[in-house]
Amino acid sequence: MTVVITGEGVTDYGWKDFGSDVWNEGSAAVLLKRVVSEYTKEDVELAFVDKNELKKENRPKKYQRHITNLEGRGIPCFFFLNLVKEKYKETKVLPVFYTDADKERKIDRKTESGCKKLLEERYNQIENAALNAGYDCIPMVPVKMIENWMMGDGKAIQKVFGEIPKGLPAKPELVWGTEDDPNSDYPKNLLDRLFKSVNNGIEVKMQREVFAEIAEKIDLKTERKTCYISFDSFCRKIEKYFEGASHKMTE
Repeated sequence: MTVVITGEGVTDYGWKDFGSDVWNEGSAAVLLKRVVSEYTKEDVELAFVDKNELKKENRPKKYQRHITNLEGRGIPCFFFLNLVKEKYKETKVLPVFYTDADKERKIDRKTESGCKKLLEERYNQIENAALNAGYDCIPMVPVKMIENWMMGDGKAIQKVFGEIPKGLPAKPELVWGTEDDPNSDYPKNLLDRLFKSVNNGIEVKMQREVFAEIAEKIDLKTERKTCYISFDSFCRKIEKYFEGASHKMTE
């Protein structure tokens, strides 16, 4: 089966090397493929929609009047779904819209209730877009960003770097801090420090490849327990889509 994904950046949905049309799977794409494979016996093939195709200047004018009741990430999601519909007219595909949940300023992002509210707002935006487009869509939304999910399984990091970093948060989805303070618990900043601590004090370069490698090694059951707000929710949405398929991840 074909699963079509778009996202926000190279560390989540993937990237193309210069001069190549071949997509490299980012960490979110790797996790997506692994989770979907838990619920179908079919071979899973990923297809990618470049986020640049969804920019305002590239959106078909014929759809503009349909977005007046959409908000936030629901707007690019709506254009993503219509692009998928047009491209795969004769083929059954599963569209997955990846987006972070980190922009809402008025929500307390360090509490479980605040994180759940962040996730609910993103889900509502994407589900309204799917309703407008008349097309199924699975939201893939980490709280708050892919870096939070990358901290969900210390043993996966150990398999890449040789040890589990000290200070790995027990509840990585609740981690938050000031973005411009490198010593804060802003997820990117914290993960940078954790990687550095298990890399002989050297800053880790080429993080997109490192993220993808960690995603390949993450134990999905462990990740569902530590990232119980958003990763478990994502898995349940995939599970619901494949009703009647194997439910071995929740046994």
